[in-house]
Amino acid sequence: MENDPFNDLGQIPPQDTAQRTNEYVQAHYAPDPQQEAPVLQQPPVTSSNAQRAPSPPPPPPSSSSLSSDQVQWYPLPNRVTSLSKPFIKNEVTCDTQNKAQTHNPHTSSPRDYACEATPVTDITKYLVRREMVSSGLLKFDDCPENYWAWKTSFQEVTRELSLTAREELDLLIKWLGPDSSPQALRLRSANVHNATAGVAMIWQRLDETYGSPEIIEHALLSKLENFPKISNKDNKRLRELGDILMEIQSAKSGGHLPGLACLDTARGLNPIVEKLPYGLQERWITHGSWSKHLDERKAYLKENSICFRCCASTKHLAKDCKLAVQCKECNSDRHISALHPGPAPWSTAAQATEQEHGGEPDSNTTEVTSKCTEICDKTQGLRSCSKISLVNVYPANCPDRAHKMYVVLDDQSNRSLAKSDFFELFDVNVVPSTYTLKTCAGTSEATGRKAHNFVVASLDGQTQVTLPPLLECNTMPDDRSEIPTPDIVQHFPHLAPIAGKIPPLEPDTPILLLLGRDVLSVHKVREQYNGPHNTPYAQRLDLGWVIVGEICLGGAHKQTKVNVYKTNVLPNGRTSFLEPCISTIHVKETFTLPKPQAIAYSEVETPLKQTDCLGLNVFQITPEDNKPAMSIEDKMFLELMDKEVYMDNDNHWVAPLPFRNSRPLLPNNREQALKRLAVLKRTLDKKPDMKKQFLEFMEKIFENDQAEIAPELQPDEECWYLPIFGVYHPQKPDKIRAVFDSSAQFNGISLNDTLIRGPDLNNTLLGVLLRFRREQIAVTVDVEQMFYCFRVKESHRNYLRFLWFKDNDLSKEITEYRMKVPVFGNSPSPAIAIYGLRKAAELGQEEHGSSAKSLSFAISM
Repeated sequence: MENDPFNDLGQIPPQDTAQRTNEYVQAHYAPDPQQEAPVLQQPPVTSSNAQRAPSPPPPPPSSSSLSSDQVQWYPLPNRVTSLSKPFIKNEVTCDTQNKAQTHNPHTSSPRDYACEATPVTDITKYLVRREMVSSGLLKFDDCPENYWAWKTSFQEVTRELSLTAREELDLLIKWLGPDSSPQALRLRSANVHNATAGVAMIWQRLDETYGSPEIIEHALLSKLENFPKISNKDNKRLRELGDILMEIQSAKSGGHLPGLACLDTARGLNPIVEKLPYGLQERWITHGSWSKHLDERKAYLKENSICFRCCASTKHLAKDCKLAVQCKECNSDRHISALHPGPAPWSTAAQATEQEHGGEPDSNTTEVTSKCTEICDKTQGLRSCSKISLVNVYPANCPDRAHKMYVVLDDQSNRSLAKSDFFELFDVNVVPSTYTLKTCAGTSEATGRKAHNFVVASLDGQTQVTLPPLLECNTMPDDRSEIPTPDIVQHFPHLAPIAGKIPPLEPDTPILLLLGRDVLSVHKVREQYNGPHNTPYAQRLDLGWVIVGEICLGGAHKQTKVNVYKTNVLPNGRTSFLEPCISTIHVKETFTLPKPQAIAYSEVETPLKQTDCLGLNVFQITPEDNKPAMSIEDKMFLELMDKEVYMDNDNHWVAPLPFRNSRPLLPNNREQALKRLAVLKRTLDKKPDMKKQFLEFMEKIFENDQAEIAPELQPDEECWYLPIFGVYHPQKPDKIRAVFDSSAQFNGISLNDTLIRGPDLNNTLLGVLLRFRREQIAVTVDVEQMFYCFRVKESHRNYLRFLWFKDNDLSKEITEYRMKVPVFGNSPSPAIAIYGLRKAAELGQEEHGSSAKSLSFAISM
């Protein structure tokens, strides 16, 4: 036992045990799993139950301090187990027992063999396990965009080690980052007696803090936003930006980060483009701008004050631009490629490879595009396809009696129809019944039979639909030119996926059915292919594919007959086989006109008697040429005022409310006015000053006899109630004005909707100021409550009813009143007031002379 290396194991200090064990295993451990590991041989002892151990293979050369006769080699087990302190104690115990055995070099017991193999094998497993943990795990960097990759790697490595919950908890804390590790420590302390719950809580906290979609989206977008602008020669940063964009594209394609969809918009792409070098920005702008018309591109540059030459600065104009630019299409140095007035180079057909011929460039060839119009067939005018399908129809439970026919799918019809031929085909003889047929031509009574228990099936037989009762009707649409055909698909690229799915036209198959909304399933769209504007689209219904829309190519139609070869000259000088539009007016100016003579306005309005001298009358000069003409409603307003405005016995000018000729009847909106009054009362109760001023204003209205108690309404008498609210003038903050809301709508209509606004009779402020300087002394007058100086026709006052409190006391009951004067809120009130003022000036001219009339030209509202 002198040379046994385990003799001194009991004398090793506890702190040196691990270090000595590590040194020993490193001297004898082979990293290859198939390589044989050394196992120390103990001197065997003689026993009655002892068995002879198998002869081991000769040991390989070793540089260990142990002699070859003390070491044996055995295959290293694949299963990795954990090493714990109790194992070390058993090892020492086993070693102590071996010392007491009789040394026999020829025999050994099974117990001795186990003690010989266990120490090095378990230590080897422990070190392999530690090597996997140290080399396979990475430390988390606390970046949300890297969290899921780190979590997947961590779980895959630890899953192979069969760790306990406490061991996984320790590894988590060790491999977390500086910000996430303290959180894990706090959760471990809170679950010190339940490691499994602690691990689950830590993973949940990490998923919420670093793995939620919002956190990852914010981190990726922040990384992109904080990336610096790239210079022209900074290729390294350009590569880094590309890697970031590839990372974002990969994360976006997964579908778990919907917030990254903002990068598909112009608002999301612009910050990325601004970080690129100038050359790449120009290429980006060139590709992006070709999708817009040249005028739209220039309008955008002008709106944002961008240089028209370089399109890269807002600090100078094109004439001051010093940057060297060149268009790649025309080699011009006045604009970049994005402003080239032509089609996008990548949208045209690919050009053949240029060849050099002695340095001379090839001659330019003009590309001619010809669009075939064969699909227009021989029909006159436009050809359009509708929802018409080829199907099989048979009576229920009798599929052997199926017949082919075309069916029109019309979701605007509420019943399904069938032609008389359908009833004759299936020998349906029933008593006719009467029904009402409503079409664009009107409503009519029709008589027809009803067919029951029929089934419609698609051509492939995959869909069978039981039909509702079919009414006999021979006026249903049956235009065969609207049936979709396979040749249509060939002329529209966006319809290429349905090539072969449209059945060919069968000339002998009739259109016998129209299916309406009473069989809803056949109208549901299962799949659809759409294309550019003004192009047909395709839909897959239960009965097959259909094509909807106009199918004429280029809006041109082939003529059926050509008798002569005729060439037309268009107004722009271009020759064309198509006939020009004749609905045009050609105006020619001649210099032999007589001297223009001013004529009265009334003469201009009368119909011209000279119908053969249109050119002599169109350009005549009149005094009204520089004035805006009145509209039809303005003329109606003036005619109404001239006819019905009069002065009453109290010397008040009375005017009617100018209603439109064809107006709807006004509903009774008393309920609306009552709700608005309740809102106004609550506002006045909260604001004492406003309440006081409002009551004073209303009291003044009643004192000046501008309002009266409304009489009772007759049955079905038309009326309107005006809601009230208060407003302040900016220059008169202490004076409130009650506004009668004539624009308040009830059931979609208001009082102002039925009234004519009237012309703008107000004098221009410029003219008033100029006339203000004609004399040495100027006088200004403010007409207080100008609208209330006139009266409203008594028969129209029920349209100016309002609700207010009795005796102007908010604590008393609500009473109905009506205004006797035009209210502030009616759209025609300004025109009525100015018209009445001028009417008064004309009347005062007889007593005070022309100065009274001139007063009307010095007024401005």
